Amino acid sequence: MSRTIRNTIRVNLSSNAFSIEGEKRLFDKIVADQEKYAGLLRPTKNWDLEIGGHNGEQYFRSQLRGENIEIDTYNDDRYYEKFSSLQKMMEPFVGSTGLQNINRDVIQEYYSYLKEIDHLGVLSNYFEPTGEMKSQANDLLITDLGSIIDINIISAFLNPVAEKYNVLEVGEVTVG
Repeated sequence: MSRTIRNTIRVNLSSNAFSIEGEKRLFDKIVADQEKYAGLLRPTKNWDLEIGGHNGEQYFRSQLRGENIEIDTYNDDRYYEKFSSLQKMMEPFVGSTGLQNINRDVIQEYYSYLKEIDHLGVLSNYFEPTGEMKSQANDLLITDLGSIIDINIISAFLNPVAEKYNVLEVGEVTVG
């Protein structure tokens, strides 16, 4: 089990790592389902960076001033402008900080914790036992370190003999 997970963590990145294109038909189906069934669980407008500004600050300030922002976030033009590829979705997903390459300061923040929980041995792909970066780590992003934490924590709770897992990611819900 741990070898399978260890081998699925990306080791070599290219400039095309996030160039996966979306499928408009599938996106429209997800939006329609969301509008019909999501209710309070539908994403709030602060997730649209144009409305929300960085980290949704602009949207939240407009709400405090009592302004009502109405916008069709999911029209065709917006889809192709903001949602049609993984590259376009990365900043809303992980934030501008998460898209930065790791450096010595970031490693100092993460490494001591990572080495304590890395029962899968993922770190050895990227770092020497001293914490020095191997060449494979040169293209790692800050969000990749978070993924290494996530996979180690999640795998600690998995049944090692199970052939299949169901995974549910729970996000943030804003009510009010």
